Amino acid sequence: MRIDGSTIFADEGWILRRKSDKELKGTFLTLGYTYYIGGVKLDEPHLEVPEDYEEVTEEMLREEKMPAYESLVETYIRERYSPSKEFAIQRQRDTKPNDFQKYFDYCEECKERAKSELGL
Repeated sequence: MRIDGSTIFADEGWILRRKSDKELKGTFLTLGYTYYIGGVKLDEPHLEVPEDYEEVTEEMLREEKMPAYESLVETYIRERYSPSKEFAIQRQRDTKPNDFQKYFDYCEECKERAKSELGL
């Protein structure tokens, strides 16, 4: 990260992110007063300083979202299949291939839905 006067520049391949609310700011920003953090209006404006920001990469952002992705996929699957129903379908994979294929296709839809929602 490089600072030039009141402007912060991210190193090549990095993105600036405010530490307090993890809001992405891009590859450079001019420091000043902020009136909102995390979408909440502050009682008093905050004068930003370079220490309020950190550099992250696209890869780091993807890794941070993975626990949320897994949880979201499971939530979507549970909308249609309870754990016991899911285990039953998996046990009967060979004897009821059509039911298993429907289950499998739905799980794939849930994964795509979660990826889309999280921007992965």
